[in-house]
Amino acid sequence: MRKGLAKFDSMLDFLQQLEKPVAHEGNSDLTGSDRLRFTGTENFNQAMQLASNGWPEGLEKIQRALDDIEALPAVEVLPVFDVCGEAFNLDAVLQGQPENMFYFMPQESNKPRIIQLGFNFSFHGGVSAETIIERGAAIASAVNDIEQTGIRVELYAYHATKQSRYHSSIFIKLKDADQPLELERVVFAAAHPSMLRRLWFRYAEQQKDFPERYQITYGRPCDPKDNHFTEAGFDDQMIKVDSDTMQPDEVKRCIQQQLDSILQG
Repeated sequence: MRKGLAKFDSMLDFLQQLEKPVAHEGNSDLTGSDRLRFTGTENFNQAMQLASNGWPEGLEKIQRALDDIEALPAVEVLPVFDVCGEAFNLDAVLQGQPENMFYFMPQESNKPRIIQLGFNFSFHGGVSAETIIERGAAIASAVNDIEQTGIRVELYAYHATKQSRYHSSIFIKLKDADQPLELERVVFAAAHPSMLRRLWFRYAEQQKDFPERYQITYGRPCDPKDNHFTEAGFDDQMIKVDSDTMQPDEVKRCIQQQLDSILQG
């Protein structure tokens, strides 16, 4: 994979990478009241513990946010005709058709069993922790809604930054399609400021070309280039929540529109 492009097969793989030495000292482990407000954690080690073990306090915060978020529309339920069922169709009986009984079930025959969904955890420095939490709640809610319809979600977090001629991207798998949605862990990646402001900062500080690629501002947040998704092996129908999609209603609408396009395609 080209320089400046990385993919981790699990959050554990990403955390193991972060345990390696840094090439350049930076902001990932700064302490103090200002850094606590900016990152939501006392230090880098605390952020690592929350990422590894889950963020219980975040579950409480995210649950309050989830209460204010509408669910995605449910899968349409249509009748299925057979020789037995819950009720009969009078016209079919009169016509002598053997499959004159019917029952109801979600119609998924033309729908994908697995979809890829990814969200950008790149934020500008002025974005508040509360905004990040509310956005994360919307993402978690949408994933749960989709899986309730019988479609499994392969979930990713990604980050991209640009500085001068450099454009860097990383992708982290948070959940395989056959894994349940473990909110305590997913909520950290989706909704905790330290996912970017401590963990990714540490990843950037490990790069030997940190001064050129990121400079003291850690680059400017952006979305990965299309060819970065391709080179990382992603489906061209991957549902994406990009860096400029922040408000909960925007997040749900963005995901719903892309999901509708996939289901209708």
